[in-house]
Amino acid sequence: MAYLYRHIRKDKNQPFYIGIGSDNNYARANDKKPKRRNSIWNSIFKKTEIEVEIVLDNLTWQEACKKEIEFIKLYGRLDLYTGILSNLTNGGDGTLGFAFTEERKKNLSLRFSGEGNPMYGKKISQESIEKASLKKRGKTSWNKGLKNIYSDETLKKMSLSKKGSLAWNKGLKNVNGKGQAKLVLDLNSGVYFESAKEASISIGMKHSTLKSKLNGSHKNNTSLIYV
Repeated sequence: MAYLYRHIRKDKNQPFYIGIGSDNNYARANDKKPKRRNSIWNSIFKKTEIEVEIVLDNLTWQEACKKEIEFIKLYGRLDLYTGILSNLTNGGDGTLGFAFTEERKKNLSLRFSGEGNPMYGKKISQESIEKASLKKRGKTSWNKGLKNIYSDETLKKMSLSKKGSLAWNKGLKNVNGKGQAKLVLDLNSGVYFESAKEASISIGMKHSTLKSKLNGSHKNNTSLIYV
């Protein structure tokens, strides 16, 4: 049988994670190893003690998956600016709503590092940059095509975050007392990267160049933004 659990942060007395498990001794619910949790969960865990609560028990796996989706939707996700949970998926099977798994992103980063990067040792011509800039205008405007994925409210928040007013990790400085690498979102594909460095590797752009675009020092003609 399966169960639904939630993690509650004691400093605010509010849930911050919803999960499901099928073990007899609730080992999954009580697992607090950092490597088995995402970066947002770990940031909160460093700040406060947490309480583990078994919300529903003796469920079939299908029932547990359904309830996980319902509860995550109810509380909303921090990474999507829709609520208070550290979950990075919509629930149900562990991948729904998440572009890449952590393992997949790590493998992608390693694959395109150094000489594995197709742009390794190459320079992008000014002509290519101008062509890419022109291509991004009009038909590839950042929010076109996203209305089927995100609500109007979420799109508005994404737009604000692009202007720097809702940078995701600003809030985390209040959670763990120090800054963290900012998540980067590709608005065209919906893929999240854990840092500007990882994003720069994936698109074959110099890390410093991409950072200057994301920070607003230079015009951002990419589909990437800090979140």
